[in-house]
Amino acid sequence: MLSKLQYKQEEEKEKLKTLGQESDLKAKKWVQEEYKELEKLAKEDFYKDMGILSDLRKKKPKYYFRYLSVILMKFIKEEDVPKRYGVDLSLTDKGILLKIAGTKYQGAFKPSGLPSFDRHACKIMAIRLGNTIAKLEGFAPTTEAGVVLPDEEDSQKYANTGNLN
Repeated sequence: MLSKLQYKQEEEKEKLKTLGQESDLKAKKWVQEEYKELEKLAKEDFYKDMGILSDLRKKKPKYYFRYLSVILMKFIKEEDVPKRYGVDLSLTDKGILLKIAGTKYQGAFKPSGLPSFDRHACKIMAIRLGNTIAKLEGFAPTTEAGVVLPDEEDSQKYANTGNLN
């Protein structure tokens, strides 16, 4: 009979063996379980943040911005920003300012006071930071002449506004 530790080790070996295969059918079970686990952790994280933000908004509003900055940094960490890019995060009376150190790139948002909206704004800001750094790293589509082409998000934004500035 296997101990709990041995059982877990055997399960992890099987998981690694099947996930590393080319057969989608063999890896399907583990991929589904991994996705369910990640989804569960994301929900727990979301509800924890909602609880903390709701409490801070009511009891200590000045700490509400601080906790949003913690959430923003967590999302930035998920973007795998290369260490050579410094990220400057500033809290002001009006909102949160994010800059890529040594560049002209910056973004900001003014929290609405609605925890779910503000948390989502942090996520969007982190994604935009990741996209900007990807463009700085040369992962943006370019023409042969070196002109940077807009990605899908930029194309939609420009189409909706009617200008290219």
